Amino acid sequence: PTTDYEVANKFYADSVGARIPPRFASTTSGAILVVAADTARSTTTTTTYGKIKQINILTTGTYNVYFEMYGSGSPATGTARIYVNGIATGIERFDITGAYVAFEESMTLNKNDTLELWIKSEAANDTFVKNFRLYVRELFGGEITTD
Repeated sequence: PTTDYEVANKFYADSVGARIPPRFASTTSGAILVVAADTARSTTTTTTYGKIKQINILTTGTYNVYFEMYGSGSPATGTARIYVNGIATGIERFDITGAYVAFEESMTLNKNDTLELWIKSEAANDTFVKNFRLYVRELFGGEITTD
């Protein structure tokens, strides 16, 4: 946690990303950030998919899954895909701009699922990803506004 709000609401990161606080009774996809694995990571000239980020789901619901990606090199082709429990589930995403591009999709996830971001590169290019995030529409439970 980096703020008093995160401490009070038990927002703790683990070694593979971050965990959703267990106080959420259910979730609906929206724009409230609940988990952020923001560290930039990359792969070098790997033409098969490899897992680069993972978030463990603690609450069943529908989430907006967001990440940013770019491919370097010429041509700059980066490829990423969201997996759930090791199975390709999301839309295969490509970038040829050479700059970070944002991607987002709505997904229904179950408690104890692993949400994973897998990437690969083409030819002699690198693929970079960052800001792997989950958003919901509303939080259930309480929120401390004055302590």
